[in-house]
Amino acid sequence: MASAASNTPTPYYTKLFNVYYERKAGTERPCYVCRMPTATVLATLNTEDFLYACPKHLTDSGFATAIPDPPVIGPSAADIAKVVEEYKAKEERKQAKEQTQGDDAKEKGKDANKDDSKAKVSATTDSKQLDSPPAPVKAGHRRYALHRALFTMRQRELRMREQAVHAKERSKGLPQVPKGTI
Repeated sequence: MASAASNTPTPYYTKLFNVYYERKAGTERPCYVCRMPTATVLATLNTEDFLYACPKHLTDSGFATAIPDPPVIGPSAADIAKVVEEYKAKEERKQAKEQTQGDDAKEKGKDANKDDSKAKVSATTDSKQLDSPPAPVKAGHRRYALHRALFTMRQRELRMREQAVHAKERSKGLPQVPKGTI
């Protein structure tokens, strides 16, 4: 009995997920629903399946529903404040250490003064970089989920296409029909 379960053929069709990304194509093709020319394409992530759809159908809940973008998770204001305070404390310790060494540096000459000015310039540029807000994340393609009946139909079409390809491959291994007379 266990061997019969292991001999069951595995499905050879591609498993689809009901997440389609809206993209713009260079050429217009007929819409999947109304056959009007459109450049809007709904495609899966790896473009295993795609279909042309008018923008008006994308707003129809009977065709597809928009999947909301996940919330952007970034550092909170408290985290930013904590990092800024740590940075300021580190700079104060560094300056205090430089001042104690500064008495010795005055004796050495102008070389220490140049290093101090360079450190101050770098400290001001670093603080400017920390205070500036991060750049906004660019939004990607809008995501849609097809209506369940439409998605099932798309799965069936893809499965039938793949079955036809596999049937053609299997038929190549079969012997030819005799063409001569007996």
